[in-house]
Amino acid sequence: KSESSGHNPFKVAMEEQSLMSHTVAAQEKGRPNFAYQFVRDWQEQMEIAKTFLHKATKKMNKWADKNRRSAEFRVGDQVLVKLYAYRSGIF
Repeated sequence: KSESSGHNPFKVAMEEQSLMSHTVAAQEKGRPNFAYQFVRDWQEQMEIAKTFLHKATKKMNKWADKNRRSAEFRVGDQVLVKLYAYRSGIF
């Protein structure tokens, strides 16, 4: 997903969400077969993984905010600037 739009590139370009095998299989009606069960289990595992990633992100942000200190600069202050060697261009 793009941070600016919140959508994947396909949805931005085509103005609709792409259909993938796991989304199509999950929409099918009828008696569940092995593929349907596999897709459903896969989606559940993805949701669990997203939940744990969200919890880990919150924990890391909380730790980073606890150790963060504010820095305010005024005109004339001397600061150390690190320029990366791989960047090319004006700056």
